[in-house]
Amino acid sequence: MAIEAAAGWTLPESLQELAECGEKDMVAEVLTLFQADTESRLQVLRSAAEAGDRVRTRAQAHSLKGSAVQVGAMALAEACRELELTAETRPDLLSPLAEIESRFEAVSKAIALGY
Repeated sequence: MAIEAAAGWTLPESLQELAECGEKDMVAEVLTLFQADTESRLQVLRSAAEAGDRVRTRAQAHSLKGSAVQVGAMALAEACRELELTAETRPDLLSPLAEIESRFEAVSKAIALGY
């Protein structure tokens, strides 16, 4: 549990209940899909940020935030929320992107250790 807390990730109650009811495979699939989808979205987000496309950066940060909340990655969701709210006015898009990528990596490591 300490690793999950350090990563800003806690399996949401709804997914915990599924796992406890014998649906661990389904929960594992949800988490695997989250990781694959997030990796893909991070590539799009990086491309948008590097191109200075603030509208697309904001939209991708919003999408990532929603996905992160659904799997309990609240620290990742908060970093995405920060970028979403400031994408159109902040001078630097790459620093918050690096924070988002770092938080995703931490969540991925925590997920890999199990729930």
